[in-house]
Amino acid sequence: MNDPIKTITEGISKARSSFKPNVIVAQGIYTESVTLFSGVNLHGGYDASSGWKRNITTFPTIIRGNPAISANALVSKVIVSGFTVEGTDVPSDAGNLG
Repeated sequence: MNDPIKTITEGISKARSSFKPNVIVAQGIYTESVTLFSGVNLHGGYDASSGWKRNITTFPTIIRGNPAISANALVSKVIVSGFTVEGTDVPSDAGNLG
């Protein structure tokens, strides 16, 4: 947390290469496609300017992409918490049943 980076994807890569289990994500809109990997958890809803306090309501963290999140062949638990996830290619009537 002493050396913030700009994308969630870069945070995941850095966590994997340094064998860290958690990626702490500051509030904001992240326009990217995030791929989950076994053993790397994502936690949103933080505010860097307040000493990394967490409040998922006050500090919204949004992943917006197409796809927003994907995962292949996870072999261990992955936690994704404190995010709003928005796909960019969803028809306006998606999910309506009638």
